Amino acid sequence: MSDHNISTHPAFPPRSNRHPTFEEQIVPTIALVRKAIAAGDRAESVKWIDYIDSEWVGSNYVFYAQWHEAALKFLAGKGVTAEDLEGVKGDLLVLVNTGWNPGFAYDREAELLRYRVFKARLLRELNAPTAVALQTLEEWKEVWRSIHDRDVDYASGLINVAHVRFGEATIEELLRSAITARFDFRYARYDLSRFSWKDAFEDLVHASIETQRGHLVGSEREGTVELEQHADRVVIQFAPCGTGGRSVAGDKLSNTPSRHLAPYYFNTIEEKHDFSWNKKGVCQYCSHCAMMTGKLPIERFGYPLRVVEPPLKGNAEGRCRWTIYRDVRDVPATYYESLGETKPASDQPMGTARLDKKVT
Repeated sequence: MSDHNISTHPAFPPRSNRHPTFEEQIVPTIALVRKAIAAGDRAESVKWIDYIDSEWVGSNYVFYAQWHEAALKFLAGKGVTAEDLEGVKGDLLVLVNTGWNPGFAYDREAELLRYRVFKARLLRELNAPTAVALQTLEEWKEVWRSIHDRDVDYASGLINVAHVRFGEATIEELLRSAITARFDFRYARYDLSRFSWKDAFEDLVHASIETQRGHLVGSEREGTVELEQHADRVVIQFAPCGTGGRSVAGDKLSNTPSRHLAPYYFNTIEEKHDFSWNKKGVCQYCSHCAMMTGKLPIERFGYPLRVVEPPLKGNAEGRCRWTIYRDVRDVPATYYESLGETKPASDQPMGTARLDKKVT
């Protein structure tokens, strides 16, 4: 699982939104690739092929490499020996390959090379009959899905090791070590001390949709996001989410069950904790959303970025629901409380600047 080309994230993402409206954003990018190829528009096809490559691997591959590395370092710091860690890695590399090449270890770097080869083939086949290029596009997407899902399962497996060895309360400590850098990279632009919430809200909805397209949400795993717009909020849903929701519900495309069942046997969170919305039956992987968009932003900025309603153990659909408020002060007090926090009074400042203005 090593990756010698891991780079640090820039301070802010390098590109603008794919489309200006939320309705346009929820169209899966792969549909735009198909449309361009079917129309025989080579320039448009190349544009969308490059875009979806960035949406898939560009947004996720390095993140999961960093997560895996940080989790292994965390376990070593907790006293797990190098020999035991080799066993953990060997077990998980075979386990996560269950739906693709049973009995053999997942070779992440070889799979990334295979992904790159499929992209090169697809670009070359823009000169071929349309059906040929479209078939390669589907195969390329499936290569990405296989990398993404195995990376998620590997991350989940490492959380499970911490749970088994040290108890589920340790998960918060592991998540902080694994995702804080990602939080700082992705979410600094939602600090009300630096940006208006009107701008932050628009960007957050766009970014949330794009992120889930990259995770291939939806039953057909194409990045299908459901959208509801209300006067005070926007709601986006995924059935299933491509990460935790798939872990809870299982994956029909690879014919694998819930990660709580054989052969995975991953735990759920069975006690109430602030890092998992004080709910029982939360998927261990899902708890990172409570941290990433709830606990960490409340600690940094004084408010959560999204209200997340995760699927719980036994949810056959794996549906997850995110609510983003047009006015961040409208986030319900009960959501703060679910994370062990207290909603600030209406006259209290928000954003990182508030840390210099705390009332003693």
